[in-house]
Amino acid sequence: SASGGAAASDGGTAGSGGGGRRRKRRRRRRGPGATGEAAAAPMGGTATGTAPGEDGAPTARSAAKKRRKRRVDTPPPGQIRGRRRTRSGRIEEVSSGGLVVDVRDDGTFGVLIGKHDRRGRLIWSLPKGHVELGETLEQTAVREIEEETGVSSEVRHRLGEVDYWFMLHGEKIHKTVHHFLLRFLDGELSDRDREVVEVAWVPLDDIPQRLAHPDERRLVAQVPDLLAKSGA
Repeated sequence: SASGGAAASDGGTAGSGGGGRRRKRRRRRRGPGATGEAAAAPMGGTATGTAPGEDGAPTARSAAKKRRKRRVDTPPPGQIRGRRRTRSGRIEEVSSGGLVVDVRDDGTFGVLIGKHDRRGRLIWSLPKGHVELGETLEQTAVREIEEETGVSSEVRHRLGEVDYWFMLHGEKIHKTVHHFLLRFLDGELSDRDREVVEVAWVPLDDIPQRLAHPDERRLVAQVPDLLAKSGA
């Protein structure tokens, strides 16, 4: 009876040990050793511990998705309101606008917009805005000027560009603004743009003193000669 119990006990131990060995064998068959990858991995330079065709394929797809995401973050110029990131990581921003003039019997006038700066002061400048996808610089100038002033116009001459750097959300941005001289067609002044506080027709001779930015004053200084040459 005692020996039988011992035998039973031995048998139970042996049975559980046998089951353990079987489980270990099953785990080994599921592992990379069953396919021979463990031996092949060092030849590839990096052992991943995954079987090709199983875990390897999703990893490749994930890497491809990451590459596609990076490409979306660096769109061509104009795709995200005139802003793009170059390969070097620099952010480039492009805008376009200019001066709309109306030659009347009582003189020549140009449209300016007034906005509040960070200190709450009213600053006068030329209307302008970001280049949208598929637009030319001239098209952007016409559209943005109409959005900010309410008047429609057509481009007559190129005045030049102004470029500068500024910080936004901790990133340094290089901005280039292209300016044109445009001729008034029709429309009435409107400050419906939420960023614009005032819109005004200003006598051409008074515009340089009204503009807050020296670069814009430099560009506008060409306007009298351009108008004389074009006979406008």
